[in-house]
Amino acid sequence: MGRLLHLYERHLIDIGYKYIYTKAREKLSTLVDPNVLLDCTINYGLYYVNHFFAYGKEVAQEILRSNVERSSIVVDIPKDLGFHCRPSLMVAKIVQNYGGEVTMVAGGDEFDASSVLDIQWAGGKIQKEKIEQVEFRGDVRALKDIETLAGVNYGEDRMGKGIPLPKSLQYLR
Repeated sequence: MGRLLHLYERHLIDIGYKYIYTKAREKLSTLVDPNVLLDCTINYGLYYVNHFFAYGKEVAQEILRSNVERSSIVVDIPKDLGFHCRPSLMVAKIVQNYGGEVTMVAGGDEFDASSVLDIQWAGGKIQKEKIEQVEFRGDVRALKDIETLAGVNYGEDRMGKGIPLPKSLQYLR
């Protein structure tokens, strides 16, 4: 990328410097369109920046997985309305806040607790099979907050209206 930028800056465009080899610059600029070269150079750089960030994210997640303390808890489902939008969103926000992996086990099936849609899908199974408790497995930090959330009926009263959350869960609002 550095060499492509050198070609662009020193040999294809005039940026105010006096060049000794102006004839060489003129000949090169007829062979290579400076705008196309700049576009290719930028896209080349962006491709590799994205590639290395994606690889770095994988490495960071592997390090996180290997260093996170894991456990499981069993909690009641939200009373009356089950895992509809608000309780599902609250659980997913907790899991996403800590960045670790947490699964919800309902009736023997596992669901991704960081996904609102997965939790709502599980909610359909819970309602259909009349399941009263679910198990969460994963990062103990997230499990602690999920247990606190379950203790206040996932932030809802029995009519589905929001209620104040404990101070330890204020990051959810």
